[in-house]
Amino acid sequence: MTVIHADAETIGTIRQRWNSQHHVGDKKPVMRAYVRTGILRRNFRATNADNIFAVIPGVQGRRIWQGLWDARDSWSELPNVKLAEIEQNFDENGVAQATITIDNIAMVQQGSGVANIYHLIERGYYAPFRGYKPPRRPKVGTKNEWFDKLASKSTQIILLAGYGDAVIPIFLGLINDVDMTSRPDSIVLTCRDHGQFLTDQRCFINAKVRHVPDPITFADRRHADNTELLGHGARSSAHSHGHPSRFVLDDKNKTWWESPSNNHSDDIEWIEIAVPAGRYESIRVDPKFDGQEAYIAIHAQDNGAPGGKGARRRFDERLPEGWVDEGRGHIPGTGVPYVKHIKRLKNKDTIHSFPDWGYILGNNSKIRLYVTNLDYAHHGTKHKNYRAGISELQAYRRRTSKEAKREKWILVDDLSDIVKTIFQWCGINDWEVESTGVRLKDKAVFNRSDFLIDIVNKAAEQVGYVFYMKPPDVFDEGHLDADHNLSTGIGVFRQQQSMKQHPLDRIELVHEDRVLRGIDAKLSDEPLSSVIRVRGKEISKKRGGRRLGGDHSRRWMYVYRPPWSRDSKTKAIHGQDSQIADDELLRNAGLKKYRVWHDNRLRSLNECKIAALFIAFREALESAQVRVEAPCMPSIFLDHQAALFDTGTGLSTRFWVVDRSLSFQSGEEGHFTMTLAGSLIDFPDIAAVRQELTRALRDHNYDPGLRIGERTGRVGRIYRNN
Repeated sequence: MTVIHADAETIGTIRQRWNSQHHVGDKKPVMRAYVRTGILRRNFRATNADNIFAVIPGVQGRRIWQGLWDARDSWSELPNVKLAEIEQNFDENGVAQATITIDNIAMVQQGSGVANIYHLIERGYYAPFRGYKPPRRPKVGTKNEWFDKLASKSTQIILLAGYGDAVIPIFLGLINDVDMTSRPDSIVLTCRDHGQFLTDQRCFINAKVRHVPDPITFADRRHADNTELLGHGARSSAHSHGHPSRFVLDDKNKTWWESPSNNHSDDIEWIEIAVPAGRYESIRVDPKFDGQEAYIAIHAQDNGAPGGKGARRRFDERLPEGWVDEGRGHIPGTGVPYVKHIKRLKNKDTIHSFPDWGYILGNNSKIRLYVTNLDYAHHGTKHKNYRAGISELQAYRRRTSKEAKREKWILVDDLSDIVKTIFQWCGINDWEVESTGVRLKDKAVFNRSDFLIDIVNKAAEQVGYVFYMKPPDVFDEGHLDADHNLSTGIGVFRQQQSMKQHPLDRIELVHEDRVLRGIDAKLSDEPLSSVIRVRGKEISKKRGGRRLGGDHSRRWMYVYRPPWSRDSKTKAIHGQDSQIADDELLRNAGLKKYRVWHDNRLRSLNECKIAALFIAFREALESAQVRVEAPCMPSIFLDHQAALFDTGTGLSTRFWVVDRSLSFQSGEEGHFTMTLAGSLIDFPDIAAVRQELTRALRDHNYDPGLRIGERTGRVGRIYRNN
């Protein structure tokens, strides 16, 4: 028994055998199943700042409300698996369901000694209540190690499958239903993955943070704070004539602090300000010169720090008085540790955040900006003249609003932080979550009638993301005890891969020579609208508010004519109605299918534009559908892209997987197959809308089309929680 790992090497071996014409010998499909009992225990748990994605004033501190899977016993291999079918699609909230059929018969060893050993067939051996004796009733059979094992949702089951000795986890979940039949004796287990902790639990009592009353409110952390720009007592390493240190605090663009001349660009100068007691998470820096390099250092003081606990990190980790050391290193040429390194200061007013949610500081704590890569200025002399220059340097003191404290709002920065927090509540502690770069504009309120999945879906809807569950990518068959293999699966929340020209996951090729039946493809104009109008928040006529038909309210409105409503010679029209002659509408014969979408959360013309493009993209995906049945490649999940080559339908394209079914059967007539359904994403209409949507998103500093390694800043990275 070894560690099963869904790494590139294992998947490469599976791919090679999957592409084989004959699945026999070491290429034969195999499946193993293990079960054990356990329970999800929720509690407040101490953690580090890296695992805190939401702040609850007065409740949380350096703790999170988290569910952890507590295994009651070791994994036991489940024998006699005759048939296993797994279905997963977005219509069921990305939660996979497995139906597993086992023979309810065992060959039980009898006797002792080599000569006296024999086996007897025992019917109903794996029945959950075999051997149970009700009051005044006879019992059936005797209890064994399987008593009550397959009876309840507390039983966790994992399926490993592949070809020969190359297998990976393909399902991890809990038993929901047990159906038993006799003659033939069999048990059918219906299981769902751990995503059911999202779909089946409401926002009530312990399913969410225990001490937060319902309804629960998510809010943007910055919007929930009252902020002040503060600073006094500016000092510097030195200053040139006419540019003293105090000019960084005067809020005037025409004045600035400037250092004396230096001989080398890598010399270091510094400017600092003192701050009153309070919570600080960021500073405002307006450089005078472009391209300077900077280090932020903080000298903490205890005196008067809010809460009476002295200077500390945001979640009550005590800081000694003096320079704050985050282990990032020291400023070159000094013995002073820094908390943040800024490689390049752009010549514009910018907010720079401190690490790990910032600090709580006492009176007269110092915030110092060390500046190097100095700007070069030549004033007609032969001497080199390198100088530092800063126009403004102030710190933001933040105080949580009384309303947020009173109502115990759950405060987040990025929309994805809501999803990570919900995952923690549900015990989904392995995830692949892509940051959105989007902050909450309004409070998001959920009451006790809402399921936790409603929160995740609400977040996904706002940014065009998808959610689904994957099995863990590691299973240690060498350590089946209760202390190992504690994952509950991987929660995935990311930009849908149909948007990406270069997807995150490998594109597998489904060739016509490998399919098990003819490919079903459907092209339809039925989902397509001729013109899409998106209406947002009410605004005045002066700001651009427009009426529409019988709706006399003036709102933001964007009008979009999709590519299929344009003649090939007609220039794309954006943001306004266009009168095009009927004989130019070649694709839709002049049929007028208008769509109007209202959403008061849309607060600008650009937001309405992006919403219209998302609607058009969804319609385009619905217009080109395909279904493929082939031998199973278990590493293809929902939201993956697969390539298709088929002469009979003339298709050589990628398709986006939105529905996935796997089927494994053991025995002489065994098989291991998959059925994939999705949208053909390389068709011209889809490609054209995707291009326009990507361009619009890039205009707002978000690019879903880049590879993950090419992303920068907060524009979305994959974070895997461990």
